[in-house]
Amino acid sequence: MKMDTKLQKDAMKVLKETSRTFFIPIKLLEPNVREAVASAYLCMRAIDEIEDHEQIDSSDKIKLLNETCTILEKNIADSTRFNMH
Repeated sequence: MKMDTKLQKDAMKVLKETSRTFFIPIKLLEPNVREAVASAYLCMRAIDEIEDHEQIDSSDKIKLLNETCTILEKNIADSTRFNMH
């Protein structure tokens, strides 16, 4: 199985486990749209988990969220550079 396919299946599994009500309509989307919407949702969910976590110091949250921002900005720049929308 290709790595992308495995990652997509794993992402959909996590989505189903974390938000069944959101998972159902996402499954009905066209594959490229489904991948984009599921990825965006899981990313925002992870960011929200960092922000809401009561046992992480504020300074550590800021560091984690800034690192996440850097990763996302790099991936957006890479996809734009290579026309991979």
